[in-house]
Amino acid sequence: MTTKPEVGSNSVQTPEHEARKKNNAQKLTAQERTQGRTIYLIKLLLRLKKIKFLWMVIVLVSAFSNYFIFPIVDSWMGNLAQTLSKIDAAEFYWSSLVMLQVHKYSLNFVQLMEMIKESQGSYSAAGKLIRMCNGTESCKKSLFYSLYGLYNTSLYTAYVDFAEPDAIPSITCQLAYGADLHCPFFGHVVSVTKSPVLYHGGNRFKEVNFFSLITHSQRTLRSDSSSMCGRHTRFDLVFSRTIMLQTILVIVSTMFYFVVGTISCIVELKRNGFLAIMFHKGLPIRSYWAAVWSVTGVEVLLISFLLSLSIFLQCPGYYSISSMLLAFVAVFFQLSGMAALSLLLTVLEKSLFHISLTMTLIALCSCSFVLILRLLLHNVTVLKVAFLFIMPLSHVGEFLQAVLLSVILPDSVTAYHYLIVLFLIVFTIATIALTLYLDFILPSGNGMCLPYGYVTDRRFWTAGQREPSQSAVEDPLAGEELPDTPNFEPMTDGFNPIIRISQLCRVYSKKFCQKTDKEDVIALSNVSAHIYEGQITAIIGHNGSGKTTLLNILNGTDQSTSGRVSVNGLLMENWVNRLRLNRIIGICPQENSLCSSLTVGQTIELAQLSCGHSPETWEEEASRLFKALRLSSHRGSKVAELSSGFSRKLCTAVALIGDAKVLFLDEPTNGVDPVSRRLIWRLLQECKTKCSIILSTQAMDEADTLADRKIFLSGGSVLCAGSSLFLKSAFDCGFDFNVTLKQPSYVPLLIKQIQQEFAKVKVKNRLSTSLVFHLPATEINSLFVLAQSLERRSNWITAFGLLQASLYDIFMRLRDLRPSEVEKLFKEGRIGLLSADEEPDELEDQSSKPSQSRLAEMFTEMEKKICPSFLMRFRAIAYLNVLRVVRSRIRLATRIISPAVLLVLLLILAVVERGANNSKMVLRNNLTNFGEAFSKGICLYREGDLVGDINASWCSVILRSHRLKVRGENFVKMQIPDGAQFYEYIQEPAQLDRIKAACNSPEDLVGCPIVFTDTWDASQLNSARKLYVGSFSTFEQHNSFRDASVSMGAYTKFSRFIMGKKLGQEHPVSENAYKVMALTAYNFRSTFIPLYGAFVQLIIIAIVPATFLDDLMEDRDTKIKNQLSSMGVEDVQYWIIMFLVHWIQYAIIYLSSVVLIVVINFIGYGNSFYLVGVVLPTLVLGLSNNQLLVYILSSLLNKSNPVVSVMHLFFSIFLVFIILAAQLDNVFGIVLISVLPPFTAIALTFYGTKAIFYTLSYFELKRISEVKGGIRLVYFSQPHVLSSLIALAVHSVLLAVLMVFLDERATISQKIHSLIGSAEADFNKDSDSIGLKEETRSLTKERRNPDNMLEIRHLSAAYQSGNNVVSDVTLSTSPGEIFGLLGPNGAGKSTTLSVIVGDLRAKEGCCEVQVVNQWMASRLAARRGRIGYCPQYNPQYSDVTVREHLEFYASIIGAKESKDVIDVLLQCLCLTEHEKKTSKQLSYGFKRRLSLAAILLGNPCLLVIDEASTGVDPEGKRILWKAIQSLASRRNSIVVTTHSMEEAEALCHRVGVLNHGLLVGLGSVQELKSRFGLFYTLEVLVRTDRGNSAAVVATKRAVIVDAVSKKFPNTAVIEEFANKVIFSIPMFSIVRLSLALMWLAETRAAIGILYFSFYQMSLDQVFSRMILLHNRQLFGNADGSLSSIDDESVEQDDG
Repeated sequence: MTTKPEVGSNSVQTPEHEARKKNNAQKLTAQERTQGRTIYLIKLLLRLKKIKFLWMVIVLVSAFSNYFIFPIVDSWMGNLAQTLSKIDAAEFYWSSLVMLQVHKYSLNFVQLMEMIKESQGSYSAAGKLIRMCNGTESCKKSLFYSLYGLYNTSLYTAYVDFAEPDAIPSITCQLAYGADLHCPFFGHVVSVTKSPVLYHGGNRFKEVNFFSLITHSQRTLRSDSSSMCGRHTRFDLVFSRTIMLQTILVIVSTMFYFVVGTISCIVELKRNGFLAIMFHKGLPIRSYWAAVWSVTGVEVLLISFLLSLSIFLQCPGYYSISSMLLAFVAVFFQLSGMAALSLLLTVLEKSLFHISLTMTLIALCSCSFVLILRLLLHNVTVLKVAFLFIMPLSHVGEFLQAVLLSVILPDSVTAYHYLIVLFLIVFTIATIALTLYLDFILPSGNGMCLPYGYVTDRRFWTAGQREPSQSAVEDPLAGEELPDTPNFEPMTDGFNPIIRISQLCRVYSKKFCQKTDKEDVIALSNVSAHIYEGQITAIIGHNGSGKTTLLNILNGTDQSTSGRVSVNGLLMENWVNRLRLNRIIGICPQENSLCSSLTVGQTIELAQLSCGHSPETWEEEASRLFKALRLSSHRGSKVAELSSGFSRKLCTAVALIGDAKVLFLDEPTNGVDPVSRRLIWRLLQECKTKCSIILSTQAMDEADTLADRKIFLSGGSVLCAGSSLFLKSAFDCGFDFNVTLKQPSYVPLLIKQIQQEFAKVKVKNRLSTSLVFHLPATEINSLFVLAQSLERRSNWITAFGLLQASLYDIFMRLRDLRPSEVEKLFKEGRIGLLSADEEPDELEDQSSKPSQSRLAEMFTEMEKKICPSFLMRFRAIAYLNVLRVVRSRIRLATRIISPAVLLVLLLILAVVERGANNSKMVLRNNLTNFGEAFSKGICLYREGDLVGDINASWCSVILRSHRLKVRGENFVKMQIPDGAQFYEYIQEPAQLDRIKAACNSPEDLVGCPIVFTDTWDASQLNSARKLYVGSFSTFEQHNSFRDASVSMGAYTKFSRFIMGKKLGQEHPVSENAYKVMALTAYNFRSTFIPLYGAFVQLIIIAIVPATFLDDLMEDRDTKIKNQLSSMGVEDVQYWIIMFLVHWIQYAIIYLSSVVLIVVINFIGYGNSFYLVGVVLPTLVLGLSNNQLLVYILSSLLNKSNPVVSVMHLFFSIFLVFIILAAQLDNVFGIVLISVLPPFTAIALTFYGTKAIFYTLSYFELKRISEVKGGIRLVYFSQPHVLSSLIALAVHSVLLAVLMVFLDERATISQKIHSLIGSAEADFNKDSDSIGLKEETRSLTKERRNPDNMLEIRHLSAAYQSGNNVVSDVTLSTSPGEIFGLLGPNGAGKSTTLSVIVGDLRAKEGCCEVQVVNQWMASRLAARRGRIGYCPQYNPQYSDVTVREHLEFYASIIGAKESKDVIDVLLQCLCLTEHEKKTSKQLSYGFKRRLSLAAILLGNPCLLVIDEASTGVDPEGKRILWKAIQSLASRRNSIVVTTHSMEEAEALCHRVGVLNHGLLVGLGSVQELKSRFGLFYTLEVLVRTDRGNSAAVVATKRAVIVDAVSKKFPNTAVIEEFANKVIFSIPMFSIVRLSLALMWLAETRAAIGILYFSFYQMSLDQVFSRMILLHNRQLFGNADGSLSSIDDESVEQDDG
């Protein structure tokens, strides 16, 4: 056998050599199987991740992000990261915009044009360079508009005022990132155009260039590398920032990929315990973890390799091999630690949403620590080591920087960096070990739930998982036999117990039980029973009786408080035994434990793999199961696409796979249609020959038909146990005659006559023209007489027949009794008289009549006051929304706590922002520099220059206008070799060192000018002279403003020196002729304003609407929106109310942030521009658009998806940070504003707030109202603000239209298909089934019959595909009638109901309802609240109480005074004691009662109930049935769909059978039975005496079989064992029912019959036969899945 993964060895050491050799062979086989399973699981994971691998692209991009981060950082740092920046005439003319008063300064304009032509060869550049303006104010305004972003923001803006001829001209130029040299060059242009006389006749320079030279104070170049990294002078600085950002991207993207790519697959596999079931079947846990880590490890290895490769390829040969290997190891363990942490969360938590939030928090913390370590704690090693213990996953960036930069910084690697790798390795190993340890302990792990000390127990490592052999293990409970009590049917010899239960108790403490307020919950109390081999045992009981608890203890998923249980001879309280028993136990839990991402075939394959079956046998076994359960056509379908019925069948199939000796099934047929139920029953009957089956069920007919033995539980105790015949005999169930009369008027006459003839006969049920007469078993001699009496009244009776005695009656009699009372009644022989003595149903009917009468009066009174209004519905939904927020931890955290934290953060940062004094930022500076302050400088000359002997003193004179009074070496000269390029020469490392030595002075605050010209000979013409003017600074000293000032001052002094030399003393020139007054101004785009408070406000605007998605998805998942629609709430009204409810919450939070920020920073925010221009549009349009986008997202999702919610939250936060980058590029920002509605909302706030402070600072004002031009200047001149305002309006319209389209897409699609036409199935709509022709003829002849309440005429309906789901359905219901609509899954029942309640529009035909003598379309009647709809699902909020639900729905329908009605409703449906419980604390049965109560509030005339009692215990069914029958007695018409034939028989006056969308049968239950029922069933209990041997009992059985076979020809024996025989008797063998009953009554004593039950085919057998016949009519025998299987199954059912 295959070993389980948690057990280390399966060997047993023996001294015999052959045994050891055989054991080694078994170990080899087990190893091979484990390897095969691991490989299969790897393939399975890869298939699950097939589409999700696309998310790996994000990780790969982050791995290679250094390629685009490096140049961005390099560019962002500008001169900080570059050695040289420069500008010449061409670049200036084509990248600048000059505001000039052309008419006023025409001569200067002409001179400027000449300069452009001389430099560029044409005037073409002038058109782009010069913008004409009139007047100083106009030019200044144009300058402001340009800086503000209104004009072309790609150009650097400047303004010049030439003033008077002898005055100094003034310029205002833009000083922006990367534009440090534009101002000096513009000063040069203005200087030349101001004094054209000085620069004529060859005096104008041929070329003027400005430059800035920056280097580091220390040498960081690697001379032996020719790569980009080696040549970059500030590589260490740029690389450190690059690695920091790349580390953040890798952490975020990898964690994101782990969530959506790996964790989502694991959570999907573990959902509802699917993976745990596979482990119980034998799937090795080590194979699972090996597969998970194999896939994850390869992904981690790939990412690590690619990240290392990207670093290496960026600078080939730059890094050493050892440093690259260390980097790879560090990255590998970093990613492995992240993967281990994510996998640990899958063991700690089941919810993908909670795991995603945790991973998000970890990612944010890790990234924050990365930034803190690099930017704040760069040199604080002690704190870094301390943080290493707190967040080890944040330090890999520090290690990479240190190791990789060790090639240029040898001492960069310290002990701290080696600790990083050590901590990563230890963290990864410890996390993996903790994951494996907790996996065996926690319920969210592998389901084993072992004790905490299991790893220290030797048995865990040595005990094998061999299937225990009964012969090898002696049952420790074998001597504890059950007491010989009459309420337990004794078993005959030959049946051995496989499960023994002795004094079992299970008590839950209050903290583990959410559904009660008691201190302790006793789930099981002193339960003792035996479950036998080869039998099907049904555990029956009401909700809360302990059925599921008992099953969980028996299958090992729960543990008892006291008592003992042995399974196959092993005690279950021993955890080692539980491990051993896993292989022989099969489980089908109450919920569908399936992986929705797998296909049906893959699910079966995984189950077979887990059981250790050879792949060669997979196909045969799978085909058998698929054929038996009719799943063949769905083999390739995903589980998520299956209906609930097919999912349930697949769960059963999974449980049946393997070699289980014991099979536990919890509600195996819940939600399954009758045909499929019988398929499952048949399959279980076949399987019981090789295993024992224990099932719990709420369906008494299922327990009666399927189970060999029934165990009744009540209050956690066993009341009785035995076969159906034993129980029916003991309880004297008697005989029931089902009678259908031709007219309702015959009913009272027949009852009167029958009760006069037979005093003991009672009316058990009465529905319109249907009656059920009950004859006690003690009156068996009157049985045939009663049959004769009914036969004589054939003129009154349409049909009659005998019903099968139901276990339901027994269940109801036992519901309030204690075990001791039951045992006493059995001993005294009075158990059969229980119902006659107590009559609980009749007593209850009498007690409930006053309540029902009072309720009817209240409904009548309330109906007059019902007045639905928008305001009432709004208040109801708003109040309920508040309750949902307050009572849900997740909503409380996201809706209240998170915004409150953000508001506190905003308060703090707003105070910090106020300290920054944003309204007084210095945006304009005086750049004027005449050079007098220079204390050092460099003059360069070319080798061979005639005046190359200039010395430092002359350099001082050139740059300072006088000789130094201090040491001359402060100004130096440098020679450039002849032929060398100037810019290349000064960047050479040796020359940089010389320049740095000459200029570097830490205390210098002025700067170091550098000048160079081709020739210093003043006699040479300037027209042949190239001039280079610049500045030098180190990275530590660099300042853009200072560099521009130095360049401008150096140019002024150099020009004056050269021109002075040329003109000499003969033509003295005013000193002002060379000077220019310069001001700098920062533009809006590149100005950084510390809007800390506003930034938090942006986060609030972005993330708050993401929290509303949860509300919308809950409404969708619970179908509350559909329920509200059926109660009259139009879709538009629903969305408007939800919009207003959410908008109010959103607005309160947003306005709170506005109030805080205005109060704290009143100068900047307390103005009309902000309040009216920013807050008001954001409040009205921005918040609305964000909400609409969330609503659209919810419409696109079919169900809740936590990954989508987390992604939306991430995206919202990402947009807030994107806007910081978008402000640097106007076009990019406007594009985002145009296409992204959520970006638009935050853009208006960001750009509007920035515009306020920029304007105040630019004009140096205190209030925005003081700005000339007012709102037009500030508001409509900023393109982003204007674009945001326009986009908000446009987006509102587009989003609203898209929302309407998505909400109505089903209707639109249906209309499109109806226009283009769609192919319909070639079905034969003509049917000769009973009742159909009469119904169609009646409704066609007389439409809108006043005796009808609902009329459906020739109805056809379709969904979006256009193909009909329902075709040509015609039926009607009358007041007071309960009409049952039956059919298999997919027959069209729910579709028909959807048309009736208006959720779906009919494609053809009509559906009308009579309301107060007025006929109207059912859709309109539903909107007016005249149709009550109780859907199959429960439209309830999990955190809202029962009473609050009813008050909410009362407000929806407009009932103003509903308290008394609600009180009586709660009383009638036995919900009073549960009214304060929330929906999630209710059992399913109570939820169904609440759903029914909700639709009764409006007293609708027509009630539509879908699956009224599915999953409800028998007592709950009784209450629901009584409620529905009382509604019918008030002349309400009721349409019910159900899969329970027992329910249909108990409730419905008439039933209609749907198949493939066609109505194939219509009539009363007895009419259908009489037409399609071909057999009678006879169950006989043989009279035996205590001590009779098996041979004697067999002889008695043979006598009975012989007698029955002779009396009734063609009789078949269905089942024969022990003292029970079941016969199938054809109807043609019975001439008259009374004669058959007479023979049985008269001969039963003679042939040894103790008790017998004689009844017609059950309704579900009739139903199956009807479906079979119709399928044959539609498909013939072409489809084997419909013909051969149906034939065989129905034949067996009939036979």
